[in-house]
Amino acid sequence: MPFMCAVFEKVFHARATLSEHLRTHSNDRPFTCLEPGCGKSFKSQSAVNRHLKSSLHNDVKTIQCGECGREFDTPAHLEVHIRTHTDEKPFSCLQCQKSFAKKCNLTTHMKIQSTEELKCQVCGTAYKKKTYFLKQVKKHETVNHN
Repeated sequence: MPFMCAVFEKVFHARATLSEHLRTHSNDRPFTCLEPGCGKSFKSQSAVNRHLKSSLHNDVKTIQCGECGREFDTPAHLEVHIRTHTDEKPFSCLQCQKSFAKKCNLTTHMKIQSTEELKCQVCGTAYKKKTYFLKQVKKHETVNHN
């Protein structure tokens, strides 16, 4: 039986995979780096593993931001970080022209933008997210049954 994400209507074939995905929509970070003195938390074990491979826990040389001193393990990570100081937003939505510093944020925005609206037949309110639409429909059903 498939499992579906209510936010993006993405389908998963395992409940565990859906659970891991749902953490991307929350602030839940149940996985912690166990290296002494670190304590950083992450949304998945694979993120902890990436952290361990590319972090200061290794002898990996770091690159420092000239603006704030924060350290990064790759030039690409530093480049993305520098945008927080410059307000550069090179990724733009073709539908509404809203811009983003990170490509992943544009991708999320596009998923929301491309979702067709669901219109409530009772009150005419339109929703882009199916979960909000279904809550509205249930609200009308509750009112009509009382």
